[in-house]
Formats: sequence, C-alpha cells, structure tokens
Amino acid sequence: MLDDMAEFLSSMGATEEFVRLSMSTPASQIELIPSDKMSEFVAVPFYEEWLSARCPVDYSSFTEEELRVRDRVYEINYEYYNEFQSWDHYTPEPRSVDVRLVEEFGLQGAIEAGAIKARADSAYRATEFCRFVAVHKTRQDWAESKSSAIAHPDETERSRSDEK
Repeated sequence: MLDDMAEFLSSMGATEEFVRLSMSTPASQIELIPSDKMSEFVAVPFYEEWLSARCPVDYSSFTEEELRVRDRVYEINYEYYNEFQSWDHYTPEPRSVDVRLVEEFGLQGAIEAGAIKARADSAYRATEFCRFVAVHKTRQDWAESKSSAIAHPDETERSRSDEK
C-alpha cells in the first residue's frame, strides 16, 4: 500500500524528497519542516490540485458583483502591503486600507466591501480547516496501513497478489 502511495504521489508530480519524507515519518511523530522547505513542497502543482479537489473554496453564495468587490478589496490590500513593505520606496504615512476602501467605494460601500471580505475570508478559513483535516487524515490512513502491513505481512502480500 505504501508503495502504491509513493507511486501515486510521484505520478502527481511530488518531488522525491517529499515522497521520502512523507513515507519515512511515522504518524506518531512530527517532522518539523522549515518554512522555506515547506514552500517548495506546497508549490508543487500536485499538492495544490489534490487539496483543491478535496476542499474547494465555496464562493457559490456570492453574486458576480460581490466577487468583483472581493477581488478589488484583495487588490487594495495587496497594494497597501506592497507600498508599506517596499524596501526601495518609503511613504511616511501610507493611506490605510480603510481609507483606500472609502475612497474607492464611498463610506457605505466600504462597509459593505468589508462585510464581503469577511464572508470571503470565512469561506477561505473553512477551506483551510478542511485541508488541514484532509492532510492529517491521509497521514493517519498511511500510518494505519503501514502498521497493518507490519503486523500482518502475509495478508499484505496476499492482497498485493490479488490486485495483480
């Protein structure tokens, strides 16, 4: 079963290092991965595709206009943080995100935009929780299959020969 998992991960584009690490760490232990290393793993297309298939972000309750507003609010946030953190450009007092929202949407529109962003953030957080559970459930399943294979090697070999 673990060989099948490793083959599956490889076929989805996982790096050899990711497969090795996934298969070598028992579920009862935690392998702390430095953030720079983890970003290499999560940037692998298979991982994002797998998570998206398991836990899609549900924006179905949003109208087209709300999605447009949500996207614009995210753009404004992005612009602000880029301006604020820019190493080559110093702005003594960059306009806050709230001020930018009022300038773009008016006071009432900024309040509505903030509510839309809060709903979108909530949908995204629910998806992130689903992804967290999916990853840990998959690891637990792998660990149980590994334990089963160790405890009952004859049955594991028999099931492999039955699959062929």
